Amino acid sequence: MFSKLFKSHKKDEPLKPFQGDLEGLWYLEGKAYDLTKFVKMHPGGSDVLLELKGKDGTAAFRDAHGNNPTSTPRKKLGRMEVKGISAEVLSSKFSGDRDQCPP
Repeated sequence: MFSKLFKSHKKDEPLKPFQGDLEGLWYLEGKAYDLTKFVKMHPGGSDVLLELKGKDGTAAFRDAHGNNPTSTPRKKLGRMEVKGISAEVLSSKFSGDRDQCPP
């Protein structure tokens, strides 16, 4: 069911700049995600996700899900990543703590 909700970017398609509302996204570990379709299905409830919308949610995500790069939450999250947002815009969404963003 989950995999049917999200389309993945095909590697042979050119990447287009993101044209949507940046405040309507979630920001985790240096990347942006559109969790809109997932909010109601979140096992921890929708409130926690709605609180973090438009903000850096890295610390909360790591507190809840740990740092395992192969965990189920991270695999699901990867399918919801929003591509086409400039590095400058992404870096402005994260706190000054360099641990928040991957190298």
